Amino acid sequence: MKFRQISIILGIFIIIGAVLLTMNMVSEDGEKNDQEEQTKAQAVKVKTVKLDSVPAIIPISGQLEASDRIEIFAEVQGKFLKGSKPFKEGIAFEKGEVLIQIDDEEARLNLQAQKSNLMNSIASMLPDLKLDYPDHFQKWETYLQNMETDQPLAPLPKITQEQVKYFVSARNIYNEYYSIKSQENRLAKYTIRAPFDGIVTESKIDPGTLVRPGQELGQFISPDRFEIAAALNGEYLELIEKGDSVALKSEKFNGVRAGKVVRINSSVDPGTQTAEVYVATEGTGLKEGTYLNGSVFTGYVERAFELPRELLDNDHQIWIVDEGKLKKRDVEVAHTANNVAIVRGIPEGTTVLYEVMPSAYAGMPVKPFQAESL
Repeated sequence: MKFRQISIILGIFIIIGAVLLTMNMVSEDGEKNDQEEQTKAQAVKVKTVKLDSVPAIIPISGQLEASDRIEIFAEVQGKFLKGSKPFKEGIAFEKGEVLIQIDDEEARLNLQAQKSNLMNSIASMLPDLKLDYPDHFQKWETYLQNMETDQPLAPLPKITQEQVKYFVSARNIYNEYYSIKSQENRLAKYTIRAPFDGIVTESKIDPGTLVRPGQELGQFISPDRFEIAAALNGEYLELIEKGDSVALKSEKFNGVRAGKVVRINSSVDPGTQTAEVYVATEGTGLKEGTYLNGSVFTGYVERAFELPRELLDNDHQIWIVDEGKLKKRDVEVAHTANNVAIVRGIPEGTTVLYEVMPSAYAGMPVKPFQAESL
């Protein structure tokens, strides 16, 4: 009996010892697994979400083209005369200055001869006009007295009575008058003036050259007002509006130039799926043909976070770090442009994986460290 009690007590101690030994082994295995997991955890770049008002920017690029440009063609024939300024590339002219003067002596003399004929016609009409319509005599006589063959022709006296109109028309006065006015307009084409302050960018004639109608003479532009025709992806057309501000940069000048969207071509090229957007800018130091990069500001996305576009998958999900492990997170994509995405629907303070990891999987242990901003 006594031996049996001793056996029972000894068995109990053996069982208790086995349990304690098992618990100790399990604890050691757990600690060992934790240590192994920490050892296997990969160091990854992360960024802590700070929600803000993020500017939505659309990138553009293109070459500067002069907004004010004229291709100069001759409309009359004659010899190109030397002017006070040479019509050569790089020469600046103010608005109203003579760009090109074509010899108009022959045309001017013909015009004066026609005016002389008109004066004779009016003088011949006056005696009969005085007899038949004395009320109209004085104003026609005054008109004749004021005529000068080297001055632009003034409008004919106004006539309200039909009989007087027929009387004057029968003397061929109206026909001669309008023929002279046509010649005056043609005479003005021998002198080509600058329509705005600008500079000659191309000259195709020299003094003494015979100029013919339709001949191209050169090109004249304003050096201070320019446009950029930028090919924009069709998906951005609904985001851009006329009047949007644009920041322009180039390696050719320091700083940023301000621009503004002035026109938008709503027609999308079927081959490239792009549409033309025209941005105006002005100022000294700009040169036609300079290649510029620009950013169109389309507004702000509130309570949003900016990250590299490559961190988004096709399901609009990103990786976040939660308690040292990777986890998928759905986000709302508010705006994308080139390699940047602006997302919403992610809580402040969330730790976002800030590098591309093809081998990433849910639950993957990681060691996060903060990445630099975009």
